[in-house]
Amino acid sequence: ATSEDADVVTHNPTNLGFARACNQGAAAVPEAETLVFLNNDTEVAPGWLPALRKSLGMPKAGIAGAFLHYPGGDTQHAGVDFIQQPPISAFNILELRPPGYVPAVTGACMAVRRKVFDALDGFDEGYWNGYEDVDLCLRAQTIGWKTYYDPASQVMHLESQSGPERWTGVGNNIERLQSRFNHLVSFQDGPVAILIPAMRANRLLDLVDNIEAVTPEPHRTHIMVK
Repeated sequence: ATSEDADVVTHNPTNLGFARACNQGAAAVPEAETLVFLNNDTEVAPGWLPALRKSLGMPKAGIAGAFLHYPGGDTQHAGVDFIQQPPISAFNILELRPPGYVPAVTGACMAVRRKVFDALDGFDEGYWNGYEDVDLCLRAQTIGWKTYYDPASQVMHLESQSGPERWTGVGNNIERLQSRFNHLVSFQDGPVAILIPAMRANRLLDLVDNIEAVTPEPHRTHIMVK
């Protein structure tokens, strides 16, 4: 798909960062009940979108994610999990697993219920191209919503193709995530709180900086409303 296929297209002359561009796109389609964010360095397989919608039909599902792989076929992401002992760190799940609950998913391909997104005031723009997706999933869980993953939603992701600017906020992003979640974090499937003294975020999932809802062109944000 190209920008001609989209109902609403927003062009930004400069890189606004992942969080701000996502929030900008979401604001442009207030009638949408589901928001699907898809990076511009991805290629989707048939059936990817129905699988995401199916995941959002699970109990208390607020966010849904996909199975991502590299161009060569190696697994890149089957959800995000956390080592639940000090020092806490997060990692991409690399084994193919059945559909179900996961603590977090990547924003490279993410579906979010509009009412959940609005309740959280969208992505936190205090991050710069990193950890906004994990932050969103964890904040959703604190207000009673869960994140699900379905391997039937298959996406090829080149990953981190936005240039060196992608990495300029890493230190601040880690500090922001730690300051928010280093005291009380719920990672389990249910109302389980884990007290942790610190969160080491150096292994957290890396993100790229654009958001799409169709297979897009570089440096643009496209939204297609179905």
